Amino acid sequence: MSPEDRALGKVGWTREECETRFATRSERGQQRLFATWLASRRMPYVQPRPDRKSGIKPGWPDFSVHAGNRSIFIEMKVQGGKLSPEQAECLELLRREGFRCEVCHSAAEAISVTKSFFELL
Repeated sequence: MSPEDRALGKVGWTREECETRFATRSERGQQRLFATWLASRRMPYVQPRPDRKSGIKPGWPDFSVHAGNRSIFIEMKVQGGKLSPEQAECLELLRREGFRCEVCHSAAEAISVTKSFFELL
């Protein structure tokens, strides 16, 4: 095996490519857990499909959760993940309009923030 091939690893990806793919899968897994929790509570929410091009504005948060005339917007990021410029701009716009926006790093954190915001037990 040549030194160039060793840098790619067994599947032909660099370490950075592997970490990016794992983070994407991990983030989607956390999103699925949070969406399942919201559905079990029968809480209305909107989540763009991550596997298809969406008609929703680029940068829009991963979740828009609504209940009792209140809304919270949640962007999910894996630990160490960073907002894109579009995401940061969209969250700032929503905050200026008076909406609560949070960046959560796990489904558990998103659930905790949602429970607190909507005053759920």
